[in-house]
Amino acid sequence: MTRKILWMLVSFLLVATLVLASCGPAAPGEQEEEEVTPPQSRFEGTEIYFFPGGSEGCTFASVVYRGAKAAADDLGVDMKVYWSDWNPEIMVSQFKEAVAAKPDGIAIMGHPGVAALKPHIDEAIAKGIIVTSVNVTLPALEEDYAAKGFGYVGQELYASGYILGSACAKRFNLGSGDKAMVWGLLQEPERGKRTLGVIDALEDAGLTVDYIQISTAVDADPSVGVPVITGYLSANPDTDLVVTDHGNLTSTLPQYFEAAGYDPGEIYGAGFDLSPATADGIKAGYIHLVLDQQPYLQGYLPIVQICLTKYAGFSGLHIDTGSGLVHEENIDVITSTLPQYFEAAGYDPGEIYGAGFDLSPATADGIKAGYIHLVLDQQPYLQGYLPIVQICLTKYAGFSGLHIDTGSGLVHEENIDVIAPLAEAGIR
Repeated sequence: MTRKILWMLVSFLLVATLVLASCGPAAPGEQEEEEVTPPQSRFEGTEIYFFPGGSEGCTFASVVYRGAKAAADDLGVDMKVYWSDWNPEIMVSQFKEAVAAKPDGIAIMGHPGVAALKPHIDEAIAKGIIVTSVNVTLPALEEDYAAKGFGYVGQELYASGYILGSACAKRFNLGSGDKAMVWGLLQEPERGKRTLGVIDALEDAGLTVDYIQISTAVDADPSVGVPVITGYLSANPDTDLVVTDHGNLTSTLPQYFEAAGYDPGEIYGAGFDLSPATADGIKAGYIHLVLDQQPYLQGYLPIVQICLTKYAGFSGLHIDTGSGLVHEENIDVITSTLPQYFEAAGYDPGEIYGAGFDLSPATADGIKAGYIHLVLDQQPYLQGYLPIVQICLTKYAGFSGLHIDTGSGLVHEENIDVIAPLAEAGIR
């Protein structure tokens, strides 16, 4: 027993010696390992409430959520999520709750429309909360509050609907004498613009168009729509094309057509939003044309925009995620030289109004001196920051190019004192 205790004591001392040696100073010639502290994001601690739109199991909303979650993780943002089942009334109620919590920012789906959201967004802005919109535009509110960070990430609704409808007519060689059914959301004031775009394009191409409203039940569960589509096609066997203005309904087109007794290729199917089920439907020959609005970006980019607005007061960005095209316009900068021009012409500050484009330290000085009165800032910092983000996202998941309008911020004597230091720092 004594030998056993002695052996345990020796073992203990040996381990203790090794531990102490490892904690002691490094031997000559050895480099001491330093604890590495991960760099802190400049946006860490920012609190954002985010609306993906649907339920947690929704094909489209889950992709939006993953984009937002990735941005929040990348930027160190604290994000709270509201799932709304695509119900505008629930969205309004949840938005009021979010405003009461006073986060740094809220990214709201625009489905309830301007009238329903305006009083609550007015309240949020008055409290200093940055609000921006996703998926459905709120043009009047964007116009009122763009300078305070209210932007939009999503498709141009009417235009994207028209693009899809027009492409269907051309690709499928449809026109006068042909018939289409559009299953959409005309009753929603803003969201319905995409449905209207599809209908207008098809009618402009000469097709006869029947319209069916997506009910609340079908909106929440596309499988509930099987009797609707089978009943319609049974009564209208001359239908050439079905367009669904809803991502979840688009992915369900194969089941709809199978239930109605159609084989692949017997009837054209088209709609919006790519998902694994939609991709399978395209491969199977049941779905023939889809306009993808890249929902991952509708999650990722609003988080980025709210953070940048909080960081440097950037105005809201209007980002079309569904165009697949990028167009940039560059304006020759002459604004910063306006004071010298006016002085050379014999004008004192305020005798003639000067306006132009792009902010710089010299332009800021001209505003303060009274020679320059209004400048539209195209926010070149963002023209550097966002292409890097976009290239990374394109490499990561093959997203198409983004057409981002960075030029909606107006600078004048009333806000120059806030923005001038950022111009000096090379940010604005």
